[in-house]
Amino acid sequence: MELDKNNGTAEPRDVLLQASARYGLIVGLVEMIALYLLYAISIEAYLGPPRYGIGIVIITMVVYYAKQVRDLNGGYFEYGEAFLHVFAIFMVSAVVTLLFTYLHYNVLAPELEAETRRLAIENMEEMMNMFGGGSEQMDEVMEELEKQDFSFGVGSIFSGTLASAFIWGIVSAIIAGFIKKREPEDFLQ
Repeated sequence: MELDKNNGTAEPRDVLLQASARYGLIVGLVEMIALYLLYAISIEAYLGPPRYGIGIVIITMVVYYAKQVRDLNGGYFEYGEAFLHVFAIFMVSAVVTLLFTYLHYNVLAPELEAETRRLAIENMEEMMNMFGGGSEQMDEVMEELEKQDFSFGVGSIFSGTLASAFIWGIVSAIIAGFIKKREPEDFLQ
């Protein structure tokens, strides 16, 4: 894709980054809607294993959109370019999702903090019973869970963004390896 610098159009790299950001926004909105639907089903679905199923959908969407960005680039991406655009899509979607989660916990459904604590305690009791934890040990763990902060504030957004960057960075590196495509070299020149 050749863009003319002299007629005021954007640089190719800018166009590609804008497309990545746009696709990241779409992925984030889809994830936000899916999370809200899980919440509408039940708190257990929202906080439990069905939530991880959304991850498969998100990764599939990111691969699809990353290929769309590659096509905008003439059908070719070096590994570094592929990584940059895959990671940009993931991080834009992560920011959208984290902002939604903040609003969900603090505005739309403030009872989520207490429900999250309740489910964490129930799950821990169930696990400790399965593995035969003693009652003294169980009491200590439950006491620690009661003290734990389950709120979702600005600090949670910051730490969530860092965790997302790490996790999605690894996934981006793997996906970039699959979608990279070198431009054929003309050996006759």
